[in-house]
Amino acid sequence: MRLQSIWMTSILLLASLAGSTQWENRVNEIIQHPDLVHTQLGISIVDEKGRVLFNHDGDRPFIPASTYKLVPSLIALDVLGESHRFETVVAYSGEILEGGLLYGDVIVIGGGDPSLGFDREDGTLDLDELTMEWVEVIRRAGITCIDGKVVVDASLFDPQGVHRSWTWDDLSNYYACGAYGFNIHENLFYVDFSRTRVQGVSTSIAAVRPHIPGLRINNKVITGRPGSGDNAYIYGSPEGYDKEIRGTIPPGNGTFTIKGAIPDPAAFYAFYFAHRLQESGVLTGGHEGRYGSESQIDTDDLVTLHITRSPALGSMIKTALFESHNLYVDVVMKTLGLNRSDHSDFEGGVAFCAKYLSQAGISLEAMSMNDGSGLSWKNRIAPAQLNAFLRLMNDRLGREAIDATLPTPGEGSLSSLLREFDKRDKYRLKSGSLGGVLGYSGYFDLDNGQRIFITVFSNGHVNGNGRIRRQFERIFIECYQGLNR
Repeated sequence: MRLQSIWMTSILLLASLAGSTQWENRVNEIIQHPDLVHTQLGISIVDEKGRVLFNHDGDRPFIPASTYKLVPSLIALDVLGESHRFETVVAYSGEILEGGLLYGDVIVIGGGDPSLGFDREDGTLDLDELTMEWVEVIRRAGITCIDGKVVVDASLFDPQGVHRSWTWDDLSNYYACGAYGFNIHENLFYVDFSRTRVQGVSTSIAAVRPHIPGLRINNKVITGRPGSGDNAYIYGSPEGYDKEIRGTIPPGNGTFTIKGAIPDPAAFYAFYFAHRLQESGVLTGGHEGRYGSESQIDTDDLVTLHITRSPALGSMIKTALFESHNLYVDVVMKTLGLNRSDHSDFEGGVAFCAKYLSQAGISLEAMSMNDGSGLSWKNRIAPAQLNAFLRLMNDRLGREAIDATLPTPGEGSLSSLLREFDKRDKYRLKSGSLGGVLGYSGYFDLDNGQRIFITVFSNGHVNGNGRIRRQFERIFIECYQGLNR
């Protein structure tokens, strides 16, 4: 009887090992697919205890693209808390004299809020709604004329909203808008093109919304092939007002809209707010946007009229990771730097994250952090490092909290991933892509409740992200099915 028991146990163990070998062999076969053999490929798969289940160059650093957003986003949830809110203050300096004359300035003090003036989040106001709310705040204070200026203070962060390693092709486009101490309308503007149904024909600009004083656009956009989508890009210095738009938009009737980055959000909104005040009968003496720590205003000398608070950080991080929202995470990175000083930039946020990771026992060897969004081509992280970080945050934040921040395939930026896989809801992942770069990082839960962490990267491929994605989908399916056997 005892021999039979030992024999049965041995058979089960061998079957388990064979099953494990089978799924690993199938993943290794996928790695040899022609679409992957000429790429720099990194794969790391570990369980909740950190035991390595599969590794292929998992300790080698890769360009992570937007999977890198996981690092500042989840650290912020742990350090700042999911209930943290950004605050924007409307105040005035000087005194209000008889008749409503303000002998001083109306001042908007930015708190970095990336959701301000854009109604993406529940409960937020759009640009015009927010501005009219603030106009009424000024009127209720009895101010009818401003002897000084409308000042927008963006000095909480450095004046360089963009990171120096971002590429020229990205700068001036909405997704590389920069993160400032004051952000408004997601720092973006719309360009509406008039077009025809004929391919290869020049377009004209019908409107720029909202109006940005001094903005000059040289339009070189033509109509492309039917169904070709938006292939128009804006070029120019991030702070400059001279822009050139090149590329194509699809032919068709009516207008077609693209988005650009506002060159100077604080200066733009100082103009916009002053203009709306004057339309409402409140005279102003001018407007100004201020940047840099040397321009920081002494709040002790101000009278606060109103505070606008952002949605809770937990909700904003979910938006950032579901929609891969660059501005949100770049602001989060700079905000983390405020834990080191009262003025922050990308470098301050990166230093804070590095200290956090090091104190948690995660190796920084071969890791390079630069921005928050992952737009920088200088960012580097190994798949095994990212898995170690996810395991850490899974423990610190808890399963429910981390589940709430990451999309499942079919949601957000994963809308087209694993469409044909009936267990795709078992996965939660953050995607990342740049030219010749594709990655996914996250986890999936087995039928027995065990959580498996997985990070896959491809760098340097020339066949397009679509072909790489299909092979990664095969890996996801094999891992889930093999580890459930």
